[in-house]
Amino acid sequence: MNEMFRAWQQLSDAGLIEGTFSGIVGTAGALDSVPGQNVPATKIPNSGYTIASIGPYSGDSSPTVYNLPFSEGLLAGLRESGAATYGPILTAREQYDLDLKMDDGKPSTGNLVSYKSSVNPTCTTSDVSGSAAYQPTSSGPVCTIFYIIEQ
Repeated sequence: MNEMFRAWQQLSDAGLIEGTFSGIVGTAGALDSVPGQNVPATKIPNSGYTIASIGPYSGDSSPTVYNLPFSEGLLAGLRESGAATYGPILTAREQYDLDLKMDDGKPSTGNLVSYKSSVNPTCTTSDVSGSAAYQPTSSGPVCTIFYIIEQ
């Protein structure tokens, strides 16, 4: 389970990223990501990055993500006590703009995806991948970034 933390430590030790990371889980549990300690922090307070493996899921069978084959990715989100950095970090408008610039502007396809509306209810409009869209009029941080590195 330490692999998701050791990766940051090894990238830092190799001089490929800035910062120093412990390579071990935080004190609150097996997935405890502590920004600036065992995972890199973002510029948003109490938020960081997590390397994640998600899937495989067919159709819309996953309770959290849209139709994805087994995927390795990078999550950016708020720290939730005892968990990886999965919490909402961007407004739906910010996530949509980022997705549109980097990918296809859709929360359920491409390389930049969002959690389903059942997880982040005001980020996307539906749990059905074919009809999901961002809700750009919602306010406050409501979306968690998941960038797929490999499928």
